[in-house]
Amino acid sequence: MIRDSVFSLKFLIFLLSCALSQVSGQDNNDYQLPKADKNWDWIKLDSGEVLKGEIQVMYEDELEFDSDHFGMITIDWDDVVEINTIKNQSIRTESRQILTGKVTMQNDEVLIELGQAKRTIKKADVVSIATGRKRELDKWNARVSVGTTARSGNVEQFDYNIRSTVQRRTANTRLYWDYTGNFSETSGIDTADNHRTNAYFDYYFTKRFFLRPISLEYLRDPFSNIANRYTLSSAVGYLLVDKKKLSIDVSGGPSWQYVEFNEFELEASPSESSPGALVTAVVDWEITKRIDFIGSYRAQYAPKESGGISTHFDNTLEVEITDDIDFNISLIWDYLEFPVSAEDGSVPGNSDFWLVFGLGIDM
Repeated sequence: MIRDSVFSLKFLIFLLSCALSQVSGQDNNDYQLPKADKNWDWIKLDSGEVLKGEIQVMYEDELEFDSDHFGMITIDWDDVVEINTIKNQSIRTESRQILTGKVTMQNDEVLIELGQAKRTIKKADVVSIATGRKRELDKWNARVSVGTTARSGNVEQFDYNIRSTVQRRTANTRLYWDYTGNFSETSGIDTADNHRTNAYFDYYFTKRFFLRPISLEYLRDPFSNIANRYTLSSAVGYLLVDKKKLSIDVSGGPSWQYVEFNEFELEASPSESSPGALVTAVVDWEITKRIDFIGSYRAQYAPKESGGISTHFDNTLEVEITDDIDFNISLIWDYLEFPVSAEDGSVPGNSDFWLVFGLGIDM
């Protein structure tokens, strides 16, 4: 009888384990996303986790999702296995089509519904997703970063750096603007005061190829004897590396440059204009979930009279503190091959280096 009791107990434990396993499996894998929710978008990950919130954008294989519980989070597109949306989304496909409607995704198939019209495509054919709502604000995001250094004693020194970026993204376009300002004062005397701003517009033909019909850059750096420098360019770009945690895009094309010098020798021209060429590269590397590396590289060719080859290297390491605040470390290097001599004949140095520590805020 004892043996029968032990066997019965083991059998009951086995049945209970099977039941718990079934429930667990159902929670993780068999959960059905709500299809009639009028308040939230829903997504399901390959881990079985389910999130509700609002889809913001999917761009370069990263989905930005405003979770009801966790706030704004970024999720690898490969990790998303199911989607149900309440609002219209604009999807750009590999064949350059724009499809707009409510989106349902399951088993690597994406269904877009707009009224009676329906269209099904493969998940692999989705290049980007942007909100299809009429609110213009949903297409924009901005970031501001400020860094300062102060020193007193034998030398009174104060340095600060301001950086900002603004982007507007749709399913097949990107409008970008950035600004960097570096300031330094030693014992009441300005020792650095340079400003650089850059803006461009991209149109994506495919997931990898894009056209940059116009790009504008303005530089002011009186300590490098540049009062004002304007650069207008056009380029063709290509997404060279498109990995889960690493992307590298490059672009290049013709440019035109106009520069006004802060000082110039008696017989020298106060300004120069010339055609040239511009090459750029951007590296975006997710080192860990909280640490990102962003590198921006710009090389421009111009004749010797306009300064020759100039480069701008900007390497930033971002460490996430909260969802909206990052601590960042930036190494910036500006180089000019042939600096133009000042009125007294002195020639500025070729290179300027900046090591900046700051806090960045996403808006």
